[in-house]
Amino acid sequence: MVISQSAFLDLSKIVYEYSGNHFEENKKYFFEKQVFSRMKEIGVNTAQEYLSLLIKNPKGEELKKFVEELTTNETYFFREKKQLDCFVQEILHTIKELKSPTVPINIWSAASSSGEEPYSLAILINEKFPNLNYKILGTDINRRVLSMGEKGVYSKRSLKDVPEHIISKYFENKNNEFFLKESIKRHVKFQQLNLIDNFAMSSIKYHDVIFCRNVLIYFDEKHRKKIIESFYRSLNKGGYLFLGHSESLGRDLQNFKLLNQRNNITYQK
Repeated sequence: MVISQSAFLDLSKIVYEYSGNHFEENKKYFFEKQVFSRMKEIGVNTAQEYLSLLIKNPKGEELKKFVEELTTNETYFFREKKQLDCFVQEILHTIKELKSPTVPINIWSAASSSGEEPYSLAILINEKFPNLNYKILGTDINRRVLSMGEKGVYSKRSLKDVPEHIISKYFENKNNEFFLKESIKRHVKFQQLNLIDNFAMSSIKYHDVIFCRNVLIYFDEKHRKKIIESFYRSLNKGGYLFLGHSESLGRDLQNFKLLNQRNNITYQK
C-alpha cells in the first residue's frame, strides 16, 4: 500500500504546522508506514479518510499520536560524553562558583526523549558534585517516551556506554531490566512540550543551562530561529546552550557568545 503524493503533501503539512517537523520526499516510505499503522489502530480504511480526520481536529488526540509515531527517539546514556564532561567539569563549575548554594542550578533537557540525557547529566553531576543543589527539567513532544523516562527503567542497550561501576552504583538489575535509583530520579522532572508552541515555551524560565542536542536538524530555518529565540528568553543572563556536534546556531547566533572549550562548542547568553 502507498499513499498518493497529494495525500502525503497534505498530511506532512499538517504535521509541520503542528510540530515544525518537515518530511522531505525521501522520507515518504517511513511516513507511509506510520500513517498505515495509525489507520490500522483506529480502523480507518483510506489515507484520504485519515487526512479528513486530522483536518477536522487539527490539534486533537489523533494528531498527537501520529506525531509521536513520527518523532525520532534514538538515544542512550552518556551520548556524546565529551560534551557532557565539558559541561560538568567546566561550565557547571563556573555556575556553581557564581550561584548561592541555597539557589538550585536549573538545567533543561529540551528534547529528553525517554530520559537518558537528563539522567546522564544527573549521574555525572552526582559523581563530580554529590551535594550540589540542582534541578533538571526534561521535555519532549512525545508523551509515550516521557512516560518511559518517568519510570526510569532501561535496557542494556541504553547503557552500552556506561561503565559497570556506574551501572552498579545507580541502577538495580532485575532480569536484565535496569531500574534507576531514586537518588537520581528525584532530581529530574518531565513535562510534555512542543518546541514551536510560543505560549508553552514562554513558561519555561530562569534556566542556567539548556541542552537541545541533535534536534534542530529536524526543523527548517524559520522554526529553528523561533526555537532559538525561545531558548534565549528562557536562559538566565550568562546561561549556556548546548547543541549537538553536527549543529550550530550559524546565522541565528544573535545575542549568544560562542565559546570553544575542550574542542566543544557552547553558546552563552
